[in-house]
Amino acid sequence: MLVSVRLSSVLLDRDRGFLEDTREDHKTDPITKWFVAETDRGRKLKVVFMQADNLDIHIKSAYMANEDEKWIYAKYTKPLK
Repeated sequence: MLVSVRLSSVLLDRDRGFLEDTREDHKTDPITKWFVAETDRGRKLKVVFMQADNLDIHIKSAYMANEDEKWIYAKYTKPLK
């Protein structure tokens, strides 16, 4: 599936860690996490996902990140490399 390939590419090419969504209305089990990463076309996507116990990743949503999301992500994550 083309969308899955692009999202997995964004997941692998990200350069910072994940954030957890700790808002009360958004708490899930397993925990909802998110990140912002650039696509091969230079677009910044926010990807929201849950990771199951068996390490399967379930994408909840993926969309163009707004300026607030980009700022939060840059402020509260550390570079991977």
